[in-house]
Amino acid sequence: CGEVVYVSGQSVYVIECGGIVGDYVRVENDNNYLTLCEVQVYGEYESESELLSLNQPTSSSSIAWGGTNEGAVNGNTEGSFSSGQCSHSSETSGNWWQVDLLNTAAIDIVKLYNRVDCCSERIDGVEVFVGDELCGTVAYVSGQSIYEFDCGGMEGDFVRVEQDTNYLTLCEVQVYGEYESESELLSLNQPTSSSSIAWGGTNEGAVNGNTEGSF
Repeated sequence: CGEVVYVSGQSVYVIECGGIVGDYVRVENDNNYLTLCEVQVYGEYESESELLSLNQPTSSSSIAWGGTNEGAVNGNTEGSFSSGQCSHSSETSGNWWQVDLLNTAAIDIVKLYNRVDCCSERIDGVEVFVGDELCGTVAYVSGQSIYEFDCGGMEGDFVRVEQDTNYLTLCEVQVYGEYESESELLSLNQPTSSSSIAWGGTNEGAVNGNTEGSF
């Protein structure tokens, strides 16, 4: 993650690790004694990807033929437009549908559930955006009703689906990811170990919250 460059009179050294993932932090010194009066590790524990879009606010460029914007995030993946659970635009170009996630999230997966009772080919060319960043484009496959996109942790507070060459009909949109959390102190009073200990030193003392610095 980083190396300390000693500065006379400086007692605190902050190393930016940029979100490196791991289950422990190790501090090494190969050319002198290693003395640590406090080590504080800030970050977030990894969380499982969760469904973020269910029953969230929705909007679209237009709605027609008995379609419903909110029906595309109500959990019903049946795919029949006659059930009244799908969105449907009024135009054949310039169409978009959007779900507001209310807070910034890292988006892992977006799933589109297509209409199956008619006109399934209309989904061809649909684009999926996380915020204003393109995640993926649908390549229509006959008989396929679910299109899944790996957005790789793209960050945004909304997901938008666009179709510029046909009607846009969506029977369910599922957005999976994790909401951003504030960095927290993870190391306090956690188990510690070292290559050796001497002269009355204590490993656990380096994570007990005392930053006085007096050995």
